[in-house]
Amino acid sequence: MEQFYSYNIPPTMTQPSALHTVRRINNGRIWYTAVMPLLAMYIQSYATNAVLGALVWTATAAMCVISLIFDRRYLEREGIDIGSLSPFLALLPPIYMYKRFRILGMQSAAPIVWAMIFAFALYANGFTRYYMLDNNAYAEFVKLKKWTDIVAVKNEIGDKEIDREIGKSLRAYAKTFSEDAKVEWTVEHSGKTTKVTAACEKAKFTAEFEFDYDGFGASDTYLKKLTLDGKTYKNKDAAKKITAILEKLPNDSSSSQADKNSSSKKDKDSSSDSKK
Repeated sequence: MEQFYSYNIPPTMTQPSALHTVRRINNGRIWYTAVMPLLAMYIQSYATNAVLGALVWTATAAMCVISLIFDRRYLEREGIDIGSLSPFLALLPPIYMYKRFRILGMQSAAPIVWAMIFAFALYANGFTRYYMLDNNAYAEFVKLKKWTDIVAVKNEIGDKEIDREIGKSLRAYAKTFSEDAKVEWTVEHSGKTTKVTAACEKAKFTAEFEFDYDGFGASDTYLKKLTLDGKTYKNKDAAKKITAILEKLPNDSSSSQADKNSSSKKDKDSSSDSKK
C-alpha cells in the first residue's frame, strides 16, 4: 500500500520554494506487520503441541521486528530524516508505526489494527486457552468422545457395532439400576495430564480416563481404571469389561427410536383424552 508524502525542496532557478514535490511511500511492510498476529493465529491451528505453538509465535515476533527494521532502512534509502525513529522501536510495533507516520505527516490506522489483532491473539492463543479452560470443558471432552476413540477399548470393540458416546452410555448403564441414578464427573490435573472420573453411587461403578492436553493438542485418551461392585479392572481388563457392558446396552439409534415411540404414544393418548 502506498501513500503520498510531500516535502519541501530547495529553491532553484526553475522552481520556487513554495512549490512542493510529492513522493510515493510504500507502507506494505507496515500492514504486513499489522496483520502478522492474525496470520499466526491461522498457522497455530495446525500446531499439534505446545512446542510447535511456541515456534509459531517466536517466528511471528521475529518476522514483525525484521519487517519493521527493513521498513526503516527503506525510509533511509528514500532520503527521509528518521533520526528520531530508533531501530529499537521495532521491538514495539505500535509505537514504531505511530512515530513513523507522525514523521511522514500521515495518518494511518495501522497501529490500532495491530493492537486490536494482537489483543485478540493474546486472548485466543493456545497458551492462554490452556489456562482458561475450566473443569467442565475437560469433562465434556470425554463425555462427547466415542468408545472407539479410547485406546484399548477400540481394539476390544473391533468389528462389533458399538458406536456410542461415553457420556450417554454411562448414563444409560446407570439407569439400568435406577431411573434416578446420576453420573457424577470430576476432574483432576497433574501437570499436563488430566484425569476425568465418572462415578455413580447407585450403580456402584467408577471409570477413570486420562489424557494429556497442552492448549494446542490432546493426546490419546485412555481408560485407566474401571471399578464395578468393588472390583477394580485396569487398562486391557477394563477395556474388556466395558466392552461386555456396552454389548448389553441398546445402541443410541434404538434408544432414540424408543424415545420417539414413547413420545408418539403420549401424543396419541393426550389426543384421545381431548376428544373424550
